[in-house]
Amino acid sequence: MSFVTTQKNPSSDLTCSCGATAPAGSLFCPMCAHPLSHSPTATHQPKNRSQVTEPVAKKNSITWTHADVIKSCYPSAVLAALFGSLFFYLFFLTYPTAGVFSVHNYRRRTAEQLQTNDGVRLGFVTGVLSFLVSLVMSTLVILIAGDPTIFAEAIRQEVQSMSVPVAAQQQMLDFLQSPMALSFMVLFSLAMSLTAAIVLSIIGGVIGTKILSRN
Repeated sequence: MSFVTTQKNPSSDLTCSCGATAPAGSLFCPMCAHPLSHSPTATHQPKNRSQVTEPVAKKNSITWTHADVIKSCYPSAVLAALFGSLFFYLFFLTYPTAGVFSVHNYRRRTAEQLQTNDGVRLGFVTGVLSFLVSLVMSTLVILIAGDPTIFAEAIRQEVQSMSVPVAAQQQMLDFLQSPMALSFMVLFSLAMSLTAAIVLSIIGGVIGTKILSRN
């Protein structure tokens, strides 16, 4: 608080900015106990923390339209799709690893402190991109091979390798002879692949956020 003298005489009473009047020569205000100075320009610094402006943390915007998100997730998605096609049975490792690296790439690029929901978003973007890259790669394989039934044959081979009775295998193969049933199986397979890519990548994104937040 600041104060002013009621008169030009330095021996006169002092008036604190809180409104209280202190006798001449007083060192503290009798009302607010603020130290008094005989300099008319002295001011009282606010002690209330609510009056102090705290730095506002930078808010990240992890969306599909954010260039840093795509640049951070795309390399991980491509690697997940490549390794997924070469080592299909290791998909439960490739997708979470891709999510972790997406979080690492985004944090290195933006230097932002990420929360759990940020890891979920980055993992989701990575999973969708991984599925799309895999779908493009599969389409290219069909075009290069020139055989649109290549996936149908792959499904049949998968059925034949299942550890089920021969009679059950034959029933499933007979079921796949129908074009509608085969189309359903292809769509079902794509839906399962998309779900697995998203869920496992989200798990990796959350794990990456937890690990990197400790550093």
